[in-house]
Amino acid sequence: MNPAPKKQVKKPKPQKPVKPVNQKWVEKPQPVAKVKIPIPPKQPKKRLKACLGSIGHHIDYRALIQLGVSRYDKDGQVAGEVTQADVEDNLKRLDRLNKSPKQPPDGYASLVLGK
Repeated sequence: MNPAPKKQVKKPKPQKPVKPVNQKWVEKPQPVAKVKIPIPPKQPKKRLKACLGSIGHHIDYRALIQLGVSRYDKDGQVAGEVTQADVEDNLKRLDRLNKSPKQPPDGYASLVLGK
């Protein structure tokens, strides 16, 4: 039986002497990151009017308008009361919305339901 071969042990290398550092550090300016600032919409008033208009024309909102109820401005302050003219105008608009072509005519409904 042969004995296992012995591994050769490496001799440690002698350490090099450390040289004193006499260099001055030069600080380079960091590059400025360019941030894109979004351009605000050109006409935010038109967008606000469109949003408020879509709410104001909704049937559920129209059903809430009653005579003598307080009106409020955008800051939440009382800005007036609902008048009789407002109520009459509201009723006309509700009639127009209810007669809109979104609902099928009675003849069509009778055909579908088989009446």
